[in-house]
Amino acid sequence: MHICLHKITKDRAKKIMLFVTMNSAFPLALAENFVCNTPVESYSNRAKVATGDLSANVIWQQVNLNKNSIGYGPAEHKHYEITIVDGTVYMVQPDGDNEGVIVNTKPNPSEGAFMLQIASPEAWGKFSSLDFADSLTGLSQQIAQKFTDLGCDDKDVMPFKIKGFANSLTWSLDTKVPKVINSSNEEVEIIGVFSKANHKKYFLLNKYNLHPHVLLKNTKGAGHLRTIILKQGAELFLPTKS
Repeated sequence: MHICLHKITKDRAKKIMLFVTMNSAFPLALAENFVCNTPVESYSNRAKVATGDLSANVIWQQVNLNKNSIGYGPAEHKHYEITIVDGTVYMVQPDGDNEGVIVNTKPNPSEGAFMLQIASPEAWGKFSSLDFADSLTGLSQQIAQKFTDLGCDDKDVMPFKIKGFANSLTWSLDTKVPKVINSSNEEVEIIGVFSKANHKKYFLLNKYNLHPHVLLKNTKGAGHLRTIILKQGAELFLPTKS
C-alpha cells in the first residue's frame, strides 16, 4: 500500500495506515479522501448576548447555503430554533399550548439569527455504520473514535451527519418559551460539528465535544438533541473531497 503524502501529513498517514490495516474491508483510497477539517461559518456575539441583546448577527440574505450545508442556532430574539440539513432550513417553534410544533422552511431574507454555525463540505461520504448507542454519551464516543481513526488533530473541526432510527429521543427548542419534546420510534437525521477544541466559538458541549441537532424525518420537527437511544446500523457521513 502507498499513502500519498502530498495530500496528508505523515502523522495522519501513519494513523490511516493503522486504521486500514485493522479494517481490511475499508479501502485505503477511500480513507484518504475524508477531510478532517472543514471551515465553519460562525456568527455570534457573546458580548451582546450578555447584555440581553438577542438581535440578529446575520440575516438570511447574507447566508449562502448549498445542498451539502448543515447548521444550527437560535433565531433573533429566540423566535424559532434553526436546524439546517442538506441546505434546507428548518425553523421550528412551539405550537402555543399544544403538544406539537410549527415548522417553516422558507426563511425571510430580512430576518436572521443571533447565533448561527454553518458548514458546507465539498461532499459527504459514508464513513461507517454505527453500533447501538444507549445515550448521547455513547453516540459521542463513537464519533470521537472515528475522528481518531482518521488521524485528525484536536484542533480540527469536523461536521457530521448520521442517518438512522431512534428507539427514543429527547429534543428541545431554545425559543422564547422553551420546549422539551420526547419522541419514540422515529427515523432521524442528526447533524452537528465535532472538535476537541474550539468549544466556545462553535458552542460545543464540553462533555461531548460536539453540538448535535436532530431532524425527525416524518414530522420535520427539528432542534437540539438532548438524549437518544439509537438503533444499531445508523450510517455516519463525514466530509470528503468532491
